[in-house]
Amino acid sequence: VAWEPVTYISIIVICIVLVLYNLHLYTRYRHRQLYEKSRSIIQAIDKDRIKSNEEETAELLENRISRWRQPGQHAHNRRYQKLANIVGEDLERRTQNSRLILDIGCGDGFLFTHLAEGAHGAELYGMDLSHRRLIITKKRKFPVRLLDGNAEYLPFGEATFDVVICTEALEHLIDPSAAIQEIRRILKPGGLLILTVPSLHTAFLTFNPLSWVEAAVSIVKPSVLPPFHDLYNPSDSKTVIHRAFSYQEMNQYLNGAFTEVSMSSLYGHVEGILPLPSNLLFLDMMWQKIPVLNKLGRIILIVSRKQHPNRS
Repeated sequence: VAWEPVTYISIIVICIVLVLYNLHLYTRYRHRQLYEKSRSIIQAIDKDRIKSNEEETAELLENRISRWRQPGQHAHNRRYQKLANIVGEDLERRTQNSRLILDIGCGDGFLFTHLAEGAHGAELYGMDLSHRRLIITKKRKFPVRLLDGNAEYLPFGEATFDVVICTEALEHLIDPSAAIQEIRRILKPGGLLILTVPSLHTAFLTFNPLSWVEAAVSIVKPSVLPPFHDLYNPSDSKTVIHRAFSYQEMNQYLNGAFTEVSMSSLYGHVEGILPLPSNLLFLDMMWQKIPVLNKLGRIILIVSRKQHPNRS
């Protein structure tokens, strides 16, 4: 008996789905193994060793950044300009003469290129764990005060800053919640906090459609995704912590201490996904306007304010 073409198509579709499903299960299994291994290492890790490794990896990062495109052509620069615009709009509404901005994890200082243009006379401070990277920033001759420091132990008094920015730094810390509490301490009441962190909901860590569906479901039900952190090795002897966050997790960190919390998704490193030339980076902005897809970017952008003590 000859089978209908529809039957053959159905069998092929079922086989493809089964293969994708098994690949998805295997990926989840490997992911869980990696997470458990990383968690045990991170819990036992020496913080001084983390600082030492940050110093060692600075040269690697410097070489990588030196190969970036010119300012204005890279996804990072577009994101930095967006953050600078948010800061500029906030400062325009402030009336006090003395206004202080702190960039935690300032690295090589690329954000200062944009902040310096729209700072409206505010004093700029930059802090990073790596002294070597601060030297690189200093060579750029930005009008900024630089200092070594760990975000978990900020060397500033209470209610010092009007704006605190922390971009792609929280994910490298042993205790992100401690850093959030420290940021709250040094911010003035009503002060602005801008955070960017890797998103656990991103749909572009794999090309498996089942993982995309899972990422979409995680927007309303975060428990479908396991937590994620990893130890990656930029070279043979260097280890750096890297983790990702869910919207729910970030809300828990900010709950009770910050108000007017706004979260959005950025696709960020478009070149990391597809080899797009700079004139096609508009696709990044287009994806952010599509429902569901606009929640599945690689980066979570959080904008919030420190709660006033007389408000609940």
